[in-house]
Amino acid sequence: MVRSIQESVSSPICSGSVGLVWARARPIPSLVGCCAACRMPATPAQSRKNAATISRRNKPIFEDSLSRTRWRTGTLPPMQPGLKVGNRADVEIEVTEAMCPAFDGIVVHRVYSTWSMAHHMELAARKVLAEHLEPHEEGIGAHLSIDHLAPCPVGHVVRVEAEAIELEGTTLVCRVQAWDGDRLLGEGRQIQRVLPKTTLAKIIDRAANAQEH
Repeated sequence: MVRSIQESVSSPICSGSVGLVWARARPIPSLVGCCAACRMPATPAQSRKNAATISRRNKPIFEDSLSRTRWRTGTLPPMQPGLKVGNRADVEIEVTEAMCPAFDGIVVHRVYSTWSMAHHMELAARKVLAEHLEPHEEGIGAHLSIDHLAPCPVGHVVRVEAEAIELEGTTLVCRVQAWDGDRLLGEGRQIQRVLPKTTLAKIIDRAANAQEH
């Protein structure tokens, strides 16, 4: 396969140190030589080093530890069909005293708390995903951000909606909103990732063992 590759090269067997070098439209195997500038034959050690660098560059780049774990354990089989952008789920909750913000046991406002809103947004997003999981799979929360825009008193009914807005690999991104009638109480973004249950169990066990040490 031929591709353009930008590389930074500094080799002890070159006549000098070469900075940023463009290798234009040449086969990747030619990079296993010394460098793009001198084309000198590489030592066996240099060839192994360059080949390893190419291999690393051709692997997907994952931004979080869960994705790196998935890379180590192999590609996850696809979920059940039907999960797509636009899928929606919602929950309705009557605000109770237990949902009010309290600090050190003292209720500070008789309104729907931000942490209760967070819980119900997670619940609605979970409902978007749950019915599409295979028996050997499980979803795990990776991100939640919320803007709490308006208060909602005890006794009012809150409707929390989640909508799938992005699907990539085993990652589901949902837009989440909380409503009191036609008043928008809060909105945000929730991300879930899907892992094999066996992989998730290993991650949890590793965390438990780390705590013990």
